[in-house]
Amino acid sequence: MSAQQKPKGVAQQLMDMEEQLIGLIEVTPNAARKRKLAKLRSAAAGQSRRLIRRNLDTSTAAYQAAADGLREASEAARKAIAGVDSVKATIDAAAKAVEWASKIVV
Repeated sequence: MSAQQKPKGVAQQLMDMEEQLIGLIEVTPNAARKRKLAKLRSAAAGQSRRLIRRNLDTSTAAYQAAADGLREASEAARKAIAGVDSVKATIDAAAKAVEWASKIVV
């Protein structure tokens, strides 16, 4: 990231994670996991809509936990799509990230 480039906010990270979850839904053969991924995608969409256009305090522990969790979930999704990591690990990481995002006070 360059000095001029601002880090992505939690709402944008949630939207990015939605796209990754859609990618996983498309490549996952297991129907139960597809349903879990679809529910997570929906939850991420809801949280991103809740947080978007808000002036959030990025210094709070809840915000930092959500940002860290989203980075972890994003990495897990990239690995799962590439076949390196399990979809279950991605589901677990994404669920934690969405939960942490829900704790950000707006």
